Amino acid sequence: MMKESSLELVFKHIKIFSAAFLITVFVFICAYAVFEKRDVDLDRATLAREQEIFISGQKRLIDNELRERVSDLLYLAENAVFKNYIDGSGSKEDVENEWLLFADKMKKYDQIRYIDGNGDEKVRINFNEGKPIIVTAEALQNKSNMKYFSETMKLGRRNIYRSTFDLNVENGDIEVPAKPMIRFGVPVFDL
Repeated sequence: MMKESSLELVFKHIKIFSAAFLITVFVFICAYAVFEKRDVDLDRATLAREQEIFISGQKRLIDNELRERVSDLLYLAENAVFKNYIDGSGSKEDVENEWLLFADKMKKYDQIRYIDGNGDEKVRINFNEGKPIIVTAEALQNKSNMKYFSETMKLGRRNIYRSTFDLNVENGDIEVPAKPMIRFGVPVFDL
């Protein structure tokens, strides 16, 4: 009988030990889960802050780029060579050469053009994959049906039109391969 009692005692100690062990393991697992969740929450918060900083930096970069494009556009619209052409005292060739040089040095613009009040291109420079060219008179197009033209024509002096991203259209067809564009325009007024 004594052996049974000691066997029962051993089982009783094993049950107590097992219960204590399971409770301890459960407490450690819960503590680990709480700390792990806290770490995940901290990582998420850190990542969110880093993303906000990155996005803010990218926004500043884009804003600076857009301000530069506006500045360049106003330069082209207000420089003496172009003003002389508009008022009839300068030549189209002078504007073409000035804009060709500008396109070659800036290397940022796919096209630079002057469109008259009827929507007819009068001057156009194509970037031409890094080798800017003056577009011949025969290749100039009417752009009166394009949104960027009609929206620019509604603006007042020194107001700037900026399009959303869209695809470039030449001679009524979307250019292939597709070429995403943002267009800027400023109305030109007689002096």
